[in-house]
Parts: sequence; C-alpha cells; structure tokens
Amino acid sequence: MRNKSNSRTPRQWLIMPLGHYVDKNTVVHRLKSTTKIVFIMVMVVVITVLSRTIGGHVTTLGLAILGIEILVTVGVFTLARIPLSVAASQLLPVIPVLAFITVFQAWSAGCWSALSLATSLLVSVALALILTLTTRIGDMIESLDRALRPLARFHVPVNAISVAVAITIRLIPLQMENIRMVIEARRARSSRGLRAFALPVIIHSIRRAEAMGEALESRGFDDWDPTAPEYDSQE
Repeated sequence: MRNKSNSRTPRQWLIMPLGHYVDKNTVVHRLKSTTKIVFIMVMVVVITVLSRTIGGHVTTLGLAILGIEILVTVGVFTLARIPLSVAASQLLPVIPVLAFITVFQAWSAGCWSALSLATSLLVSVALALILTLTTRIGDMIESLDRALRPLARFHVPVNAISVAVAITIRLIPLQMENIRMVIEARRARSSRGLRAFALPVIIHSIRRAEAMGEALESRGFDDWDPTAPEYDSQE
C-alpha cells in the first residue's frame, strides 16, 4: 500500500488534497494529532495578530515578522522531512485564490499590505497541511472523538459527528480522483462541452453516495438512539 502511495506523480498529488500521507519517522509524525492541532491553531492566531501590527508601510519590524513566519514554516517542513515536490503540489491549488486576494488587496490597500496578507495566508495554509501530511486520517478522527466525548452526556451524537467528519475527509480525495478520471476519459473520447464533464461526475457521485448509504445502513448506523448514553459503559 505504501509503494502505491509513493508511486504517485506530483500531478496526482496536486489533484488529491488530503489524500497524501508522508510516511516518515520524525518528531512531527510522532506528535499526537491533538498537539499538532493546538500548535497550528496557536500559530494561526499569532500570525493573524502579527499581520495586523505590520501596518500598511514597509518597516524593518514588518520584514522581520514575515521572515520569521516563513522560517518557522520551512523549519517545520524540514523537521517533518516533507519532500519539496509534495509540499509544492499540495500548496499549488490555493495559489489562484491567494493571487486573487493579493491583487484585490494591492488595489484596495497597497502592495505592502497585499504582500503581508498573502504571506500570512500562505504560511497558515502550509502549517495546516502539516497536519494532513504527517497525521493519518484515523488518528485525526480518534482525536476528534476523544475531544467530543464529554458532550455525549448531553446527548450529542459524538459517533455520528466523528463518522461524518471521517467520511467527508475521505470523500474529498475520492471525488477529486473521480473528476480526474472523467477528464481523462473525456480527452480519450475527444469529447467537449460541460455536459460531457458534468453528467459523469454527477452520476458517479450519486452512485457512490447510494453505495455509502447502503453500507452505513447495513452496519446499523441509522439505528443510533440520541437518548442512549454512548459512553456510560466506559465511564
């Protein structure tokens, strides 16, 4: 399974967000997913606060802040031993959005403000990618389940929420892979037009949703009782 993952081309990584896990034995990989989530949240808050202190004009302090943000991000990626090709391919899909935001910010507030905003956003996205690149989806779901477990006594469907998040995370790369297959099939048939692209994607999505619904129903997922104490036996 690992060989299949490692044999993907950078182009496939580009169309498979959240679908690539870099299997390494590093300090970052060994950290608990909750620790990484807290670190990322703290860093994003710090970056947001610092970006507001930079101001609209070029200053030595502003340049130092942006430099530190970049160095910290590069340091984390280096510590996690993430290949440059993987990092670039995962960041590339957000570049068009960042470019649009940067151009609009430059038009409304100036070039320096646009540069600081783009750098802060790019660093925040890169730090968030560290979580998906160094943490297995199963570990993230287990951490979410443990974090939400105290809410079960208030009849909050903790298991349902965890399963929904797991399915959502899993469906993102599957749907992107589905779109890639449709695009390649359309090119092979020399088909053009929105209908040749949209209809197969919609049909495949509906079939996958029906199959997933049947699988969940066969496992009794729809029989969950919101009044039942899910974790009484564990407590």
